[in-house]
Amino acid sequence: MNQRNRVLASLALILWALFLLVEQPWKGDAHQRTAAHVGSLFPKLQYQTEQIRRVVVSDGVDTVTLQLSEGGRWHVVEKQHPMDMARLMMVVQNLSEINTIDVVSVNPEKHSVYGVAEGQGTRVQVYGQDDVVLADWIAGSLRHQEIGAGQKPVMEFYMRDGRSDVVYLSGEAIHPPANPTIWCDTHFLAQVEDRAITAVQRIDFVTNDSWRMERVPQVAADAWNLTNPEARPAMSYAGESMAFSLTELRAADVIGTQNSDGADDARYGFPQDRFLVHIGELPFEFELGNPASAAGQRYFRVSGIPYIYTISDYDVSQLRLPVSRLLDDSED
Repeated sequence: MNQRNRVLASLALILWALFLLVEQPWKGDAHQRTAAHVGSLFPKLQYQTEQIRRVVVSDGVDTVTLQLSEGGRWHVVEKQHPMDMARLMMVVQNLSEINTIDVVSVNPEKHSVYGVAEGQGTRVQVYGQDDVVLADWIAGSLRHQEIGAGQKPVMEFYMRDGRSDVVYLSGEAIHPPANPTIWCDTHFLAQVEDRAITAVQRIDFVTNDSWRMERVPQVAADAWNLTNPEARPAMSYAGESMAFSLTELRAADVIGTQNSDGADDARYGFPQDRFLVHIGELPFEFELGNPASAAGQRYFRVSGIPYIYTISDYDVSQLRLPVSRLLDDSED
């Protein structure tokens, strides 16, 4: 072999080595290698739900910590309040179902480009006993969003397992809230249907616009009577609207726990209104206080629950109806 052929053979070997290094055919073709990365990001999580002891959700601004106590009850650490278990179970289920679409990057220096660096995006960290990390999910920037007429939006965003440098593309966007109040179990009548409310009484300590309404099921499912300050038919819409407002009532914020010495009455202005709601034979009683320090909210407390809350002014307006708005004008 002459010198020229030896040079050509050497170049061919070098090019072939470069091809093998780049393409790595022993790992399959490009499609096969991409497909190997498509799958569940946390495949074991669905089998580890009973091992979960703590969950931390952060969004770069707010952070909420959900903790299982030694007594076996979940609570929101920042508010020291019982937690909404249904919301947590939904988040854990969604995490266990998150699938990767494609590998975008393995370079940690590019994490900030995709919004998945430390302190960026929405992060959900799931811990087991002894603080073992069961899942660490960071959802970053939105890459693509397509909304067709009458179709479900198609979204693609970047994400990574916080324990890995690999950045993936995913089509599932769950983004749980990091606001501690949202995680508190404050949907007071969540398990009660509107029709189960049989009577509502308002005691107004400020303007004396007190009243009492009762459902009249033997006449019609939505029939209501005003029994105080006078006995006469009430508007069915007013009664049904009141029942709906009560079953949907949620706190806007959790202020803290109540004092047993009665000091809360003066501090928060209780009671300005007292409501007694009859659910069959079961009573549900709550009071309204002064406007809260947060704009658009009023202090609120529920009998038998040791917390001070606020509710929105909109909810207050739906509850503090004057007698004139309850009456059936057709009876005049």
